[in-house]
Amino acid sequence: MKEGNLFKYNYSAGISPFSLSLYATGPLVKEKSAFLIAIRKSVVDIFFSPQMNGMLDIIPAYYDINLKLNTKIGNKDNLFVSFYNGKDRLRSVDGIDNEWKNLCGTLRWYRNFSSRWFSNVSLINSDYTNDLVYTQNGSNYEWHTGVKDLNFKFDFTWYLSPDNSIKFGGNSIYHQFIPGESGDTLQSVSRIQAFEHAVYLLNDVKIYSWLGVNYGLRISAFQNTGKAKWLEYDENHMPINIHTNATGVYNSAINWEPRISANIGFNATNSLKFAYARNAQYMQVLQNSSLSYASLETWFPANPNVKPILADVFSVGWFHEIGQQYFFSAEAYYKYFQNRIDYVDHASLTDNPFIEAETRTGTEKAYGLEIELKKNKGRFTGNISYTYSRVLRHIDEINKGEEYPSPYDLPHDFRITGNYELNEFWTMSAIWMFTSGRPATLPIGFYYENWAPIPIYSDRNSTRFPNYHRLDIAANYTTKPKNKKLFWDFGFGIYNLYNRQNPIGYKFSAFNEIIEVKQYSLFNVMPGFSIRVIF
Repeated sequence: MKEGNLFKYNYSAGISPFSLSLYATGPLVKEKSAFLIAIRKSVVDIFFSPQMNGMLDIIPAYYDINLKLNTKIGNKDNLFVSFYNGKDRLRSVDGIDNEWKNLCGTLRWYRNFSSRWFSNVSLINSDYTNDLVYTQNGSNYEWHTGVKDLNFKFDFTWYLSPDNSIKFGGNSIYHQFIPGESGDTLQSVSRIQAFEHAVYLLNDVKIYSWLGVNYGLRISAFQNTGKAKWLEYDENHMPINIHTNATGVYNSAINWEPRISANIGFNATNSLKFAYARNAQYMQVLQNSSLSYASLETWFPANPNVKPILADVFSVGWFHEIGQQYFFSAEAYYKYFQNRIDYVDHASLTDNPFIEAETRTGTEKAYGLEIELKKNKGRFTGNISYTYSRVLRHIDEINKGEEYPSPYDLPHDFRITGNYELNEFWTMSAIWMFTSGRPATLPIGFYYENWAPIPIYSDRNSTRFPNYHRLDIAANYTTKPKNKKLFWDFGFGIYNLYNRQNPIGYKFSAFNEIIEVKQYSLFNVMPGFSIRVIF
């Protein structure tokens, strides 16, 4: 977040068809302490409802509030307090109501011991929840998931010389997981508590004028603790025993996470970077892709039945400055994941206390190439970027043991942006984007049992949504203040200029042996404007 302004007050207010916004910053005590507050609220949900004759099948809504205070304490210490609260919501005509909420607060103390010693000590609290209400097969469901963290961390930086620095520190997090709860407590997944700890040491050194190396080691640990109940399963994934814990640690894992990177500068305009890192992740989340635009989540922290993810990441990049205005980069990467989980076919992710029996463990690999050309200077600026990326999973008991795309497998991502400064008042901009359609497991037919249609699904993620692409254009007028206390800017543009019907979800139904498909799209072509007053 930005720092509050220690010297003068600034305010702004803006409105557009998408949002209302307010911003304020200024000194509490001049040159010593300051505040910053920013508020944003969506507008579409105020005037429209998903029940309005099908004009909009899905209505998005959101708000967020950011607050920050900073103050100097003497000549060596600074104290920062920040707060965030936000909620996103999607409602659809078919009765799905999904809310994501975040509440975060941070207290950070920065101390400058000397010209070579610095430290940051932070206490961070965060609370994330996801609430989903929907109707399926004539029944109403509620699903509540989330995770709450209290994190204490400390970081030190020691400059041995301008070209050699050492960083070290650690943190400890207390997790409270809500894997998934419904209205029926007997059908909910038990809550889980855990501690996550880590310490690290990192050295960033420039060995030669043309060679810089960054290397270090992080040691992490995860401990399931407190009151808990978990099931033991046999080789057929059937529950055979119930275990309980009253107090203390009942499961733990420790991982060593080395990392190293090297930056080779061939000359003033060309450089090459290599990097390797091992990372451990102690939580996973599964999502049911049948609810395309909603998020039916189930959280899986590491526990006696779920191992932490281990990821080995390799990357290489080439960076080249072309003259004074252009910058080109190309980066390739490869990631290999162990202990990745996924759910079996026809798994029930709600009202299922045995949800862990519905998962299987395997590996995942991700690899790709990212290319970008930027123009940073001149009246015309912009960039062209292309990313080729694959994310593929292999789990023996899913998809007949054959490799299949992850839900995050989007092979192609191509974007063009441009900004042109007509004069000191007017700027024009445009962005065109193209991404591959995301993988999905969709019905390919139905059969009837007791007169009820039962869907027949394709192989795991074997079909894709149509490719996503759209063009947005905009123009912006700004008054250039010269010792003025009040000025404003005005912008107008067109979202999705050529009215591309990009689907974010489908609903399938069968009637008299005919399959009906309904496509959901968020916004079609939409002209818009924005006005912002700054004083």
